[in-house]
Formats: sequence, C-alpha cells, structure tokens
Amino acid sequence: MVRAAEGVKLGDHLCAVYERRDEQLAMVAPFVRSGLERGERCLYILGESTKDTLVASLRRGGIDVDATVSRDALHITGGPRSSLRNGVFVPGAMLRLLSDAAASAKASGFTALRVAGEMTWLLRREARIDRLLEYESRVNDFLPKHDMLALCQYHRPRFSPTIIRGVIQTHPQVVFGGPEEFLKPDEEAEIRRLLRALVDRERFVTQLRARNRRLRDLSRQLVTVQETERREVARELHDELGQLLTAVKMILEQSVRSVPGATRRSLRGAASIVADLIKRVRDLSLRLRPTMLDDLGLIPTLRWYLDQYQSQTGVKVDLRFEGAEDRRFSPEIETASYRIVQEALTNVARHAKAGRATVRLRVGADALSIEVEDRGKGIDPDATGGGGLVGMRERAEDLGGRLKIATSPGAGVTVAATLPIMARRPMTRLHEPARARPAAQGPRSEA
Repeated sequence: MVRAAEGVKLGDHLCAVYERRDEQLAMVAPFVRSGLERGERCLYILGESTKDTLVASLRRGGIDVDATVSRDALHITGGPRSSLRNGVFVPGAMLRLLSDAAASAKASGFTALRVAGEMTWLLRREARIDRLLEYESRVNDFLPKHDMLALCQYHRPRFSPTIIRGVIQTHPQVVFGGPEEFLKPDEEAEIRRLLRALVDRERFVTQLRARNRRLRDLSRQLVTVQETERREVARELHDELGQLLTAVKMILEQSVRSVPGATRRSLRGAASIVADLIKRVRDLSLRLRPTMLDDLGLIPTLRWYLDQYQSQTGVKVDLRFEGAEDRRFSPEIETASYRIVQEALTNVARHAKAGRATVRLRVGADALSIEVEDRGKGIDPDATGGGGLVGMRERAEDLGGRLKIATSPGAGVTVAATLPIMARRPMTRLHEPARARPAAQGPRSEA
C-alpha cells in the first residue's frame, strides 16, 4: 500500500480496499507526504477516523502537521453535506465541490489538488449510496481535466460485496492488503482473481454464520434432551428403585421380630444399610433433576438446594429475591436459572475459598435477573472460558439472554445472567389462594 500511495501521478484515480484500520492509516502519510513534496494541496475527507487519529498518523509519518496546515497546504474536513440531496448522495454535486477545491488550490499557488477520502463518511451520514458507483466512474474522466489525483479508501467490512466489486471495476488502480496486490488496468486476470477472493470470502462468512446457527440449535436440543433424560432417570430412581428398597427395608424390619438374637443384629444392620441406600438414591435422584422444580417452581427448589449445599460445603448462602416469590416461569427459564445458580455455586465451593456467597433474583418487566456473588480469591479474567462457565453462558444465550462474569484476582466473582421472560407461560400461584402470603414489598432476604 505504501508503494502505491507514493507512486501515483496527476490524474490517477486510486482505490484502497483495506481490512484493518492500521493498513489504511499506514497508507495515508506516504500519500500526503508525496503530495506536499510536489507542491500540491492535500484535502483529506474524514470518515471513521477522527481528526486526532489522522493527525497522529501523519506525525508518525514524519509530517509537520501544524506547519503544513498553517501554510494552507493541508485541509482536513468531514464529509461534505452539500453533496447530499434529501439524504441521497448526488455525484454531480460532489464533483462541483471538488472542481471548486481544485480551482482554489491552483489560485493559491499549488500545483494540483490531491484528495484522500474515507468513503465511510457516507455511511456515517446515513446517506443512500445508490449512485456511488456512478460517481466513481465519472471521477476517472474528471481528475485529468482538473489537475487532480484521488485516493478513495474503502473499509471492506463496512461495505457490501456489491459495492466492493463495483469500486474495483470502476477504479483504474486498486490496492488491496499490500504491495503484492497492486493492480493496474491491464491486469484483468488479477482483478478477476481478487473479485473471486472477495466473493469466496463472503460465501465463507455466510456459510460460517449458518453453521454457527445450526450448532447453536444442536446445543439447545442437546440441553433439552439431557434435561429430559435426567428427569426420567430421576423419577425411575425415586419411584422404582426407591420403592423396591423401601419394600426390602420393611421386610427386614418385620423379620427382625421373629429371629434369634445374632441373626436379629445382622438383619438390623442390613436394614440400616438399606435405609442409608434409600437416602442415597433419593439424594441422587434430586441431584439429577429435582422433581420440585417441575411441581413447585424455581424459588422453592432453590431453597431446598441451598439447604443441601450449605450442609455439604459449609458455605453460607444468602438468598435474596424481588418479585420472584410465588411466580412460575416457562420450564426452559426455570431449568436454566436453576442450572446457572447450581453451576455458579459449585464453582464457589471448588475454587473460591469463600465462606459466604449471595444469590439474587429479581423479576423486571420483561426479564429475570440472576446474580451469584462471592468474595473469594477470584480468577484471572482471561480464564473465564472454562467448561462450566461456557455452559452457563450457552444456557443464557440459547434463551435469548446474556451472561457476564465480573472478576479479578482477590476480589471474588460475580456471575450475572439476564433471561427474557416475555414468552413465559401464564403465571400460577404456588399456594392455594387461602394460604397465599401478601406480595413482598421490596427485596426479600434469606440466610
């Protein structure tokens, strides 16, 4: 790009298609410096760059900006509004502006007018650019007649493939990505190659987006299947295996009364083992999928889970909620909320080295907000891509929500999720009307 910027001559119409802003800015200083050395006035039309950014880039390129501006050799301006008519870009109006600018430069003693324009200025003005390609085509004949040369800069990700293909076709010279991509009018094969590359890139991006959507759909289906299987296994453990073990326990307890002392002690020991096994099966069933999540809803299930969690880990948890008690949400929202809290508190127990955590739930007009906060050792912000954290984020995003993790070493971790509830099923009370408690005023807190 630098070679192209330094090598242009009077009447040239050069196009730079760039991917990154550093590529574009690296080309600006050589282009302007070359014009100043030839006694030309340089006009720069800002688009996505700020004036300060441009000036800094020119100074890094060895240009004394203050001295150049003071002798009227450098003009920096935004996109000219007078080239727009009712928000539509008008090629003739823009060409008249350039003609007047060129005449002014010549009248001021400069040899020519050198123009560099960031074409994103049209996007910033939210103008219709239907006639942009017409303008670029007319510039080819316009420049040699007015002692001018021009560099049109196009930020490829900001323009459609149709526009990019058009500007490549209308510009006599195109530079894309570096000196090896410098193209001249007689290099038709090279132009076709570049066009194919641009089209292939857009096709690849489209395919990648489609595959990402399919991957997200598969992830959502996998979570649904996983929860369904957990529900079925949990019920089978509780209803079938649990009942069989209960029957065995009852038989053993009845047999104790009709056997001698030594055998009685053995049967009592066996009954005790079966009782412990029943408890383990029940706990395993609840860990897989608490049936109360389906039957009673989110808040009762979280109360039960926090009781179990505190007794097992020793970590004290404050549960605070606002507008969430006695509320039912869609099964997807309740499941995702429960799993996010469960995973976040599992991380607290495993990694945080914290003695206390806080769980907050707040129901707004259209969203359920969840926060799990600890004051433990924290984690490196760059290390928030672990499997559990990724799983929480995917659960939130699959429902159209978002999940953020705020942390720093020594300052604890806050997991904050927001889940939309506009599509929730009609709310139902958890209690019969006669037993319903008054709605909570303000946040509720439980230790």
